[in-house]
Amino acid sequence: MRRHKRVINWGAIFAVFALVNLIFASFRSPLTAIRRINLSGVRQSERLRLERIQQLVQGVPAMQLDPGSVEQMFLGQSRVKSCTFSRNIFGSGRLEITYRKAVAAAGNGALLDADGEFFSDPEQGENLVKLNLAPTLKVTSATVMGVTDFRQIAEACAITQENFPEGAVSVLETGVIRLDIEGGHVILGSPGNLSKKFDTLIGLLRDRPTLLKGIEYLNLTNPDGATVSKNKNDKPVQPNP
Repeated sequence: MRRHKRVINWGAIFAVFALVNLIFASFRSPLTAIRRINLSGVRQSERLRLERIQQLVQGVPAMQLDPGSVEQMFLGQSRVKSCTFSRNIFGSGRLEITYRKAVAAAGNGALLDADGEFFSDPEQGENLVKLNLAPTLKVTSATVMGVTDFRQIAEACAITQENFPEGAVSVLETGVIRLDIEGGHVILGSPGNLSKKFDTLIGLLRDRPTLLKGIEYLNLTNPDGATVSKNKNDKPVQPNP
């Protein structure tokens, strides 16, 4: 029986060899160093950090550059929600940053975002609802004094900003939320069912715009059974129609 002579595909071998060499060269060659960084969402105020990045990447082959080292320059700031840096062997990189957006100002430069995270940002803080925390409450997103987390507190602040921009939100030691508007105090109770509580409040004020001027406390802990009182120690009664 005649054997067929095996034909070696030298072209394929050469192609694989060339590809391996190309990958190896791209990993080590300074010719692949980043010369241009495309920015997305990056503020002008980050200029100094951008200059540090330019120094960091200068002459470094793109594939030897750890994206995490660049990202950590920004993620160390509490105002930065996310940061992604990518690069390729053609001399370009991309830096994308998303900043936290404040829904309330908690004093001493502390801001609260919609995720219930506290942060600082000198470029935000004006025209925000004021958030007052009881002195014994520690600023954290963990469980504190009956408050599961601050996401629901942030929700209350966002709704207040939309409907009562001059108001303030207070969180008492027990975790109870109180809304201070128009000289009166609206007790919202626990953070649950906030939408219904605010809908009830908006409806009451639509029917009686001066309601809060004649009382001190409006209790909406149970939005289906709102009560009012002249002062904290008075017996609560149903608001007049």
